[in-house]
Amino acid sequence: MKNYAGTVPLTSHRLFLRPFRVEDAEAMYQTWASDPEVTRFLTWSPHRSVAETRLLLESWCRRYKDPRFFEWAVTLKDTGELIGSFCAMTTIRRKTLMIGYSYGKAYWGKGYATEAAKRVVQYLFSETPCDTVTARYHIDNKASGHVLSKTGLVTDFQKTEWVGTDRGMVECYRCTLKKEGNNGKNRLFF
Repeated sequence: MKNYAGTVPLTSHRLFLRPFRVEDAEAMYQTWASDPEVTRFLTWSPHRSVAETRLLLESWCRRYKDPRFFEWAVTLKDTGELIGSFCAMTTIRRKTLMIGYSYGKAYWGKGYATEAAKRVVQYLFSETPCDTVTARYHIDNKASGHVLSKTGLVTDFQKTEWVGTDRGMVECYRCTLKKEGNNGKNRLFF
């Protein structure tokens, strides 16, 4: 039986996903964590200082020992430049993980979010016991819905969920991808 192995390094065509380091604080803060436009649809507000980002990264670095903790720094493979983050969070159901991500505005619209999402989902389905990936996105965040759709997740537009954020409750769609699709065929296309 497969076990969870945590945040292992992953590569894709253009990206290298790795565990964060505390030294990433300045780049993370400058690239996306302090940007109100980036955090507009997220559950957390923009960071007020590099020190706030550093505290978060220190917390994540301590949690990397947990095999069910998944928090990747997304970097460009050619340059090592930090462009965003990607996570997979445990849910009540042992074999279901919820994914989430954020990227600096300079990297929007270039396919990086979809590329990272496909690679992470591929890893979760092939190397861990995960059999279902879910995600939620704000009903006004069409770009995120598009990324998740291109990754293979299917949105249920008939119902929404209310999600608590540090700015109050927001309405979100939920989307899902099961490891095995119709007739036992894998629905992922890599």
